[in-house]
Amino acid sequence: MKTTFFTILLIFSAFLMVGCESDTADVLILDVLPLPPQGVHSVTGDEQVFVYWNGSHEVDVSGYIVYRADALAGPYSQIGIETQVVDASLPLDLYRYIDNDVFNGETYFYAIASFDASGRESLDLSYEDVFDTPRPEGIVTLYDRFFDSLTAGLILDTTLWITAYDDIDADIFIDSDAQAFYINVAHDGVDLQDMGYTSSFDEIGYAPTDGWSNNGWAELIVGHTYVVWDDDLFFAKLRVESFGANSVNFRWAFQLDADNPELVLPKHEAEKPIHINYNAKRSTTNVQ
Repeated sequence: MKTTFFTILLIFSAFLMVGCESDTADVLILDVLPLPPQGVHSVTGDEQVFVYWNGSHEVDVSGYIVYRADALAGPYSQIGIETQVVDASLPLDLYRYIDNDVFNGETYFYAIASFDASGRESLDLSYEDVFDTPRPEGIVTLYDRFFDSLTAGLILDTTLWITAYDDIDADIFIDSDAQAFYINVAHDGVDLQDMGYTSSFDEIGYAPTDGWSNNGWAELIVGHTYVVWDDDLFFAKLRVESFGANSVNFRWAFQLDADNPELVLPKHEAEKPIHINYNAKRSTTNVQ
């Protein structure tokens, strides 16, 4: 069970004497601690984790303490405090804490405690098993291999690299015909799936477990999100944002933790600019 490091006194009693010769009544007074909040969950970000929970309706709850650990069993250490004030920008009774002290590709475990006006915490931490692995995200443009073969491919290798469509390390590339653009796996061992139309990028929170394409390619459609699983067991997702005359603009997320399917983006994050670095040795472009 997840618990804090505090030793908590649950019950104290008082004894009331009524008269010198009257019967004695023992009155047990319970000083009940607040219960931990419910509905704790997280949203994955780029070097950020967004932790949400439902506020308590108990009258004596004054706020919440956010805990984090490196393992589900703990130990959990305090990383933040939120007072019992509803954020007008969020739905009623929904609270949020943003953990910026995290690294992409590492997994963190979260739990929340309630505290009352006297500063006493709930006996237990929240009961949900909440963990998150932040990962990078951004915008990238790939060109039709028939227009520019050197910028048609993408490598998933601790980050995303733009490369030639026929690079032996490429995982996917794009091309076209007279009707449409297409996304293709670059070699055996790479899996691809069209997840269909998504109204927002964070609709696809996790990579699928099955349903991968048998033919290794899919037509590119604006608003569709495509999940890639490379032969090094890294997952990525790309959503088509727009088309150029000879190019496709994708929004992407790439999980740095091998075989971890968590891909969801935070709804509150604006798109970050991409920074292009040129690597002469590999003749590729690093997308950070």
